[in-house]
Amino acid sequence: RGFLSKTHVMWSRGWYNFKKQLSAGPVVHLTRRQRESTTLMSFPTRASLDLWRTNDDRSLGGHSSSELDYDEEEKALRFHGTLSGDLTNTEVEQSGFAAMVSNTGIYDCDTFDALELDIKTDGRPYVSNLQIDAFSSEHLYQAMFASSPNEWDTVLIPFRGYTQTFRGRVLLDELPLDPSRIVSFGFLLADGTDGPFSLSVRTISAVNTVVRNRATSRYTGFGDGKTPNSADLY
Repeated sequence: RGFLSKTHVMWSRGWYNFKKQLSAGPVVHLTRRQRESTTLMSFPTRASLDLWRTNDDRSLGGHSSSELDYDEEEKALRFHGTLSGDLTNTEVEQSGFAAMVSNTGIYDCDTFDALELDIKTDGRPYVSNLQIDAFSSEHLYQAMFASSPNEWDTVLIPFRGYTQTFRGRVLLDELPLDPSRIVSFGFLLADGTDGPFSLSVRTISAVNTVVRNRATSRYTGFGDGKTPNSADLY
């Protein structure tokens, strides 16, 4: 229904794998030498809120709501609100989604192979969004992830696990993510469940898993990141 009915390709694939296992922003220039990790975004002060914005289905006639707060104690951004798939408004175009999006910057992650999130969620399945400089903002690379509910957790998402989408639909002729061209980060909730939600993030980092053997972090996204065949999607 609503948003989900129009994006079932992405979500059928995401759930299948999930169940199986330039507004001027910051500029991050990374050297070519191999490093274990680097912090791409942290939130030391309340001014960090200025680098992010929310987007939900209210702009399209829906009834979800979302906002961003700053957690002074945790030095974190908190994205929260209420998801609603209500379609009583006959003018509604899409419903049942809420997202937070960073301003654009330059993040050359060419020497890294994964994104690491220091994050706390309510246990619902969220999506990590990446935008690169080669396409419009409606083209995203997306990966579903889960974390332990209501506690700080570390989630590791290999860049190969991101799937290219256009307006939420998987591109069957998708191109692999080029980590050297990332310009924006984001988080999306559109799991089809009405009700309150909450996601807090302390840091977003790039990791070289070859250099650092991270046995404690886990990836719970889109599997191997390969394009599915039609049987996988439908």
